[in-house]
Parts: sequence; structure tokens; C-alpha cells
Amino acid sequence: MGDTENLGYPVPLAKGRSDLARPTILRGATPQAAGAGNLVDKVALDPSAPNREYSAVPALLNAWLDGGAPPLRTRPILRVEGERGTLWWPAPPGVVTLDRQLTARLRPHCRVVEGGDAPAGALSAPNVAQVRLTSRCAEVCHGCHVDQASPRDADFDALQIHVAELAKLGVFEVVVGGGEVLLAEGLRPTLELIRDLGMVAHVSTPGFSLCDEHLPWLVELCAQINVSLDGIHATYTSVRGIDRSDRALDAIRRLVQAGGRVGVNTQLTANTVDMLPQIAELLAGSQMAEWRWIRVKPASEGVEDFIRRHPTHDQLGALWPLAVQLQSDHGLPIRFDCALYPFLAIHGLDADTMSSAGLRGCSGAFSILARDEHGQWAACPFAPNRIAGSPSAAWRTAEGLTAWREASPSQPCEGCEHVEVCRGGCRVIAEAITGDPAAGDPWCPRVIAHGTEPGLRRRAGHG
Repeated sequence: MGDTENLGYPVPLAKGRSDLARPTILRGATPQAAGAGNLVDKVALDPSAPNREYSAVPALLNAWLDGGAPPLRTRPILRVEGERGTLWWPAPPGVVTLDRQLTARLRPHCRVVEGGDAPAGALSAPNVAQVRLTSRCAEVCHGCHVDQASPRDADFDALQIHVAELAKLGVFEVVVGGGEVLLAEGLRPTLELIRDLGMVAHVSTPGFSLCDEHLPWLVELCAQINVSLDGIHATYTSVRGIDRSDRALDAIRRLVQAGGRVGVNTQLTANTVDMLPQIAELLAGSQMAEWRWIRVKPASEGVEDFIRRHPTHDQLGALWPLAVQLQSDHGLPIRFDCALYPFLAIHGLDADTMSSAGLRGCSGAFSILARDEHGQWAACPFAPNRIAGSPSAAWRTAEGLTAWREASPSQPCEGCEHVEVCRGGCRVIAEAITGDPAAGDPWCPRVIAHGTEPGLRRRAGHG
């Protein structure tokens, strides 16, 4: 990747090793209880012990194969992918990719889903489906990605059909959100349907409309409830245009007290990055399960406004060391969304090591599929391609997703060792800034070092 010090980043934190052990589990993904994202534990920065596990799931799986206690509550789900398999592990939730021998060995002990033929550049089915149940909300926030001009709930009858098709396709987890999903009349029956079909449900909410009557069934039906907390007071206002941070903190507290597994989502803007240590202090005693850092994405605002809100080059480069420090100080598990992969890659770990650690970039149309309130599908919740029809047809044959997968990142990405895992950074951001989803991520240090057109460098905040 070149000399990262010359790009204004800290000295790389670790160097990858070529002698790391290679288990029969081909890739142990980090626990997926938040739906998606990379768990950025400091273990990934310390590859000095060749046999150290990056995820609890492979170790638990190996113990089970050696005669240990079986998984709790439910059998693992094995989706057969040709000669290999993708295994969903129930406790703690996680996904691992298996070789042919281990896939055959586990067949009698799992609930098996035949994945069928996988489309080029993707798994045979999404691991995670993200479903927008409503665009309604009690507030109107700046930078919202939901159409607030004509808010509506999803048609429940059509949604039921699609959820059943997701289960048949082999989806493991469904993340249900909005809008303010707690306003949707169909939320509870949707969560019950997901459970009854053998999938795992999660909910994402800003917490604006949480009522006591929600608590028992949310805790019962959801593996995790994610609450958005985009700063505190003035910082929250800078992101959303209103201050509802106290309401979000209260929702986190009440859900934890009710016995729920609670995650916190924080949108990273130029303002919120500087507030992360203060937010960490507030969350340290909350008993929440994990904290997910989500890179801000383009919304209805113009490109110049998005660039103004986006974290700076220096802020992005410092995120991983900051996450490790906050984990050490407060014991907070921190997860990066897939759009932050380029800013993990700068710290000296090679692509193979990062992949073995379960770290990866854009998962849109590879292992994630998104449905909006109109019943249309996209590569991810932020992607512009909207595709009608069944989830199976959208996943396997839809031109919009096929084009998304086949769009090969251009220079300098095509010469980067991380390209197969990173997939060129965030394609949604690249398209918003350059007009081309296959362009390199404008904030990626390799793209910057390669030299981009001067106007693009100025617009992305590089001079």
C-alpha cells in the first residue's frame, strides 16, 4: 500500500504474518448479531500468536465437533454452497465458511438448506436481509435516507410472501427497520413470522417511540435491538437537526433493563468522530452488547453538503487505534460497518490476515440484500438500484445486482492486494462523488496516493 506515514496516518499498528495457522474453517466471520459489520477487536492487531482465534464461533464449533456441548436453544443452520458450506451458529450468533469435508460432516447435525447455484460474485443466498418496514417517523431528521415526503408502511401481505421466500432461499438473519420501525403496525407479526420460519430477527430504531408495551415482545423476539445514538446534545443536533439524544439513551437503558441484547449505532460524521470518547464514557456502564460505527452515507442533501458532513482524511485514519483504545479503557465491543474497511487496511495487516479475522469490505449484493417499504430490492439499504419481484429472482438474475457485482474497481484498486475483500471501498459513496460506483473510494488512502483529478481531490477534502 505504500508508506502510510506519507499520507498523514499513524505508523502501522501491526504487520501481517505469513505463518498464521489455517484451520479447516475457511473464514470465521465475526458475530453477526448486529446484522453486518466488522468487529474490530484488538486481537486482529496482534497476530503474534499463530493459533489465536479471531472469533468465538470457530472455537465453539471445534469444541462441538470434539464432543463438547451442542449449541443452545436451536440447531445450527447449514446452507450448502456447491462443495462448501456456510454455517450459521446460534450462540453466540456467527457465520463461518466451511470446506467440503466439514460441510459433509456437519450435515446430519444441522438444519440444512440447499443453497443451489450461486450467482457470479455472490453467495448462493444473502446471509442477512435488511427490511424497511415503514418510512414513517415521529421526527423529521436532516440527512435521513428514508422518503419522508410520502411516509407509508410496507404492504404486510406482500411482505409476508417475501419473508417466506427469504427463508426458503436460505437467509439466516433479517434486520427490520424504518423510519421509526416502532410505529409500524406490522412489526410484531413480522418478527414472529421471521422466528417461526427459522430465521433470526433484529430491529434497528432511533428509539423515539419506544413504549413500555414494546419491551416484552421486542426482547422475546429479537436477537438484538439496535438503537441509534448520533452524538450527545449539540453533536446529535449537528447530525440530525434536532436533539433526541436523551430519548435514545433512555431507550437503551430501558431495553437493557428489560433483558434485551442491545446494540448502539453511531453515524460517523466530522462532528461525531470527535465526540466518540465522550459517547464511550456514557455507554461504558450501560451494559449494551456492542457499539457499531457507521460511516455517513449520501442522502437527500447535495454532494457538497455530504462532503462537509463526512469525516476528514485524518479522522478516518485514526479510527482503528481509537477503537482499540476505547475498548481497552471501557470494555466496549466496537464494530465497523463495511464502508470503513479501507481505513482498517492502512494499519499494516495483509488482506489474507484481515479476511481470516473476519474483516471485509462492501457486502452489498454479496452477502446482504435490502428491501424497501415499496417491496423493491437493492444491494444495500443505501444503494440506488431498486428491483421489483421476488428476493430469489432479484438475488440470482436481476440486472441491477449483477451489474453491481460485475463492476470491477478501477485503478488503483485493481492493483491492490485488498481488492477482493475490500471491493473498492463504499460504492454508494464513490457513485455519489464521481458518478461511477466502480470508482475507487474517494477517501481511501491508496486512491489519494495514486492521484485523482484535482477537482475530485478538492471536493473530497484532500486539498
